[in-house]
Amino acid sequence: MSVRIRVGVLDVTAVIVVLVAILLPARAMDVVPAYDPAIARQVEHDQARVVEDPGDGAAVEDLADQLIRAQQNDWALRAAGDAANQTVASPTLWRALLAVSSVHAERIEIPEAYDYAKKALLACDRDDADCPQYERVRLQMYLRELEAGMDAIHRGIDPAADPFAFRKAIDSAYPRARLKSGH
Repeated sequence: MSVRIRVGVLDVTAVIVVLVAILLPARAMDVVPAYDPAIARQVEHDQARVVEDPGDGAAVEDLADQLIRAQQNDWALRAAGDAANQTVASPTLWRALLAVSSVHAERIEIPEAYDYAKKALLACDRDDADCPQYERVRLQMYLRELEAGMDAIHRGIDPAADPFAFRKAIDSAYPRARLKSGH
């Protein structure tokens, strides 16, 4: 009894594919950091400050700013939100609340940004708050811009779908003065 082995086109193709896979050189894999190493170092530093003193609103604000810069908005929201939702209010709580508002604004979540900005202003107005007058004015201006954004949303302007119209609506909160040169 003789066994006949038949070699077809598919068998030859399979052998060629296996040989090519074995004989090809390995593909080079370059690993690059997800974001700038300087930002990574600053994030580490700010995160250590927050761990050392969770009530330090300035450290929370700095950490959130660096994470936003690194496009880590979810991480920034979590870090700032944890600090802002403390049961014990600190003199710099307003900064943590402002950081949460900033992250929401970055994520184009205007109603949430507005709510946290109002909370930040209330925390800034407390008697024990470490909130200088110029920061209070800055907060009021930011809140006014968010109010203009909320009005735009109520008028049907979607910030994600039409960012130019939304920006124009926000800019209407503070009209810009234009100075012309004398001709």
